[in-house]
Amino acid sequence: MLLNISSCNDDGISDISLGGEKENCDVLLGDFTINPASRSTDTVGEFSEIVFKNELGEEKVFTIGDTEFLNEDASFIEGDTTIYCYNIESYTTKLRTEEGIELDMVTEAKPYYPDVESKYNADVLKVFYNDTRNTKIERRLVFRKVLDLKDYPAPLYTSTATTDEMFFIDNTYTNVEVTEFNTPIIRLYYNAILGIIAFEDEQSMLWELKEKR
Repeated sequence: MLLNISSCNDDGISDISLGGEKENCDVLLGDFTINPASRSTDTVGEFSEIVFKNELGEEKVFTIGDTEFLNEDASFIEGDTTIYCYNIESYTTKLRTEEGIELDMVTEAKPYYPDVESKYNADVLKVFYNDTRNTKIERRLVFRKVLDLKDYPAPLYTSTATTDEMFFIDNTYTNVEVTEFNTPIIRLYYNAILGIIAFEDEQSMLWELKEKR
């Protein structure tokens, strides 16, 4: 089964759907793989839980699941004529609360879709948010960043900005990254060393990292 990406939109193709079989492909491109250095940036792999707190002292505990490796078949249709087929390597770690709030941390190789035949690609991190209690809202992308630009033509993910220093509830963090989406369902704050350091939930409540254990 192929993942079919049929449109190209600047730095963010996030909607994928099931497509045809490989015998329908015009060009086979091979694998888009992640550099080992990008795989080593996992900030939660050695822990089983990550705990956040709000200003009231309440805690929200996410259980950290096992990391899932995928090497998925995918296809891209250029100009409604040429079908390119390839494989995309990715690693996904799911964080989940007892209430059913999920954060999926996905590291993947991102092809350069304006010229997919060149096989240019970058290693990227994407974080998706999902409230499994609300079936009316699908999983949404809430953060993304470049781990390794490799040969991908710059720029990429220009909507992700870095702030030198930010104070949340009890602590000040440096080099804080946030993706400025137009209508974010939540806002997530990230540090390259610590990972997710804070987020604002759907009710705009701020939660700061308390500990990993």
